[in-house]
Amino acid sequence: MSNSKTDKAIRKSRTTLIISGFGVIALSIWGVIKMDSYFIANRTEFIEAVKDGLDVSAFEGLTEVQVDHILMIAAFAVLALISLVIFIFHLYVGLHARAEGFGRTRSRFYLVVTAVMIMVYFSAMFDVNGAESTYNRDVGDRIMDFVIDLTATLALSETMFHSIRIRLLEQGTSEGIAGRHADEASPDDDGASAEVPHE
Repeated sequence: MSNSKTDKAIRKSRTTLIISGFGVIALSIWGVIKMDSYFIANRTEFIEAVKDGLDVSAFEGLTEVQVDHILMIAAFAVLALISLVIFIFHLYVGLHARAEGFGRTRSRFYLVVTAVMIMVYFSAMFDVNGAESTYNRDVGDRIMDFVIDLTATLALSETMFHSIRIRLLEQGTSEGIAGRHADEASPDDDGASAEVPHE
């Protein structure tokens, strides 16, 4: 691949990274809304399930309403923490993808995080036995979830692909430049070695 084609491919991949990075950040909002909506819509069933698995004696002296309030507050606290973690992971990947697209930074760890997120979203698409399937949700909601999870998987996969592609293209360009410099220097070296003074 010539330098002009290589540079064009790198610029195209950088542009894609900038766009996909923004998409990953936007997807974090969907992830948080999706999880929170499941909990809010099914909070009664969730609380009852938690109560069934707890030791009743731990709440001795409290009314059922008070126990429900305590569990609800605890559940919202956990939900807020998980939502924050989801947002931070998406924000981390999205910002690093955009930074690499602008040529400002390069991180290998963010590719590891991206790979993990791809596996999570991919498994979510086919999770028919997970927590979401325990609630009564219509087919339209399930189809929308599948489409969004598929979109997230493709966006993250595209981010990883173009990030790796840029590295390989730039590595090939650097090696090509180094090779040309070596070729340009070699005739001079040969000529210098051939110039032996005659007596």
